[in-house]
Amino acid sequence: MIETSNPEINVDELMARIREEAARWPNLDFPDPVNFASTTSSSPVALPRAPGEPAFTIKSAYALADFLDAHDETFVRRAYRGILGREPDIGGLQNYLEQLRSGQAAKVEILGRLRYSLEGRKKVVKIRGLLAPFMIASLRRLPVIGYGLQWLIILLRLPTLVRNLARFENYAIGRLEQTDRLFNQGMENCERVFAELDAARADARTLAEALARIEALERQLREQRLAPAMPQHPIDQKTNLY
Repeated sequence: MIETSNPEINVDELMARIREEAARWPNLDFPDPVNFASTTSSSPVALPRAPGEPAFTIKSAYALADFLDAHDETFVRRAYRGILGREPDIGGLQNYLEQLRSGQAAKVEILGRLRYSLEGRKKVVKIRGLLAPFMIASLRRLPVIGYGLQWLIILLRLPTLVRNLARFENYAIGRLEQTDRLFNQGMENCERVFAELDAARADARTLAEALARIEALERQLREQRLAPAMPQHPIDQKTNLY
């Protein structure tokens, strides 16, 4: 405890003594009030995220690949936005998703149905290379001719199917590896945040101990100021004997 004997201590001297007392505590630093806000503020931790789908641009003319590169719900939404210029209704979205996921309809069939529907013909959006694949896909649904045509299409598309299978395999492996990297980065960021929290807790405990000592010092100063002044002994005056 700091010993003080002057009850009329000023603020500057009090702060100087507090800093002197705090200097005896390791790892305790009183920050500069001017820079305190900038030193204590920290930027938020940005965790890694998986890359999303590329942005889709609304145009008056498309290539068939502009739609076929998308998959599942993204494909259906892109087809609606590109061909009809709007988001899909709930019924249409669920219907086309079920047909896609069950294999009942190919992507070119869905694109053709939207493009050559009454609403699609009013929009007059051009899709290069769509008409022939859509007509062939529609002929496959004929009772007898469609079955033979379907086998013929499969044989003709066999090299493309093999190439797409290899492409999908490489794509899936690449996304799995990317997911592993993102997961590891996320764990590293979490570990760093936990380490910063532990350091903040240690600093908070040290600060709490320092504040407790400062409060004890303030109580000591108040007690000294409120204590009654000690009576001074009167000076013995010499008696004039003459």
